[in-house]
Amino acid sequence: MSNIDIHLKENQLQQDQYYNWARRDLLGLLPQAMKPENVLDVGCGNGATGELLKQEYGARCVTGIEILPTAAEQARRRLDTVITASADQPDLTFQNGHFDLIIFGDILEHLYDPWDVLSRYVDYLRPGGRLLASIPNVQHWATVMRLLGGRWIYREGGTLDRSHIRFFTRRTVLDLIQQAGMEIVKIKYGMGPECKIFNAATLGLMTNFLTFQFLILAQKHGK
Repeated sequence: MSNIDIHLKENQLQQDQYYNWARRDLLGLLPQAMKPENVLDVGCGNGATGELLKQEYGARCVTGIEILPTAAEQARRRLDTVITASADQPDLTFQNGHFDLIIFGDILEHLYDPWDVLSRYVDYLRPGGRLLASIPNVQHWATVMRLLGGRWIYREGGTLDRSHIRFFTRRTVLDLIQQAGMEIVKIKYGMGPECKIFNAATLGLMTNFLTFQFLILAQKHGK
């Protein structure tokens, strides 16, 4: 994310709740019996998700990484440790095997090399540790229709957010996770209000066009 993008997103903090959203949709993928000890929330925003993990999921220690200084400062009031940095900063390292849960909530698509970053962060997970990730689907019908009409217009949010660098479909999301040495445990298809009455499991190939966002629970190999 460039300095211009950081400035724009800092302004956005004053206008909406994007960075104030506790990701109950992602946390809902966790097994009920899981009580995470050490959690790393990459792109933690103002710390709402980490705070929820501590209050309702029994997380003992939550570390956040957040590139926006204003959001990071807010997160420090809620989390145990917050680092103001980009997720792909090369000197940002943690002890291997330290975390039992890492969260990438709408972050990987903002990185130049999410494949390398995710593989590196998986090393910070203990064997059997879990990963939660949400990634927008570029194959969503609205994006496809715009492309067929010759339009690829970046916006301030959504699938074509102007700060998105990489774009994924269901197949390439699965490849991303598996190439990092993780096993997919569960996928939830976020379809938005226009498709909320449908069951994703019954839609077959249409699921790839109706899904706005993929919610992923994955597990690192080993016990």
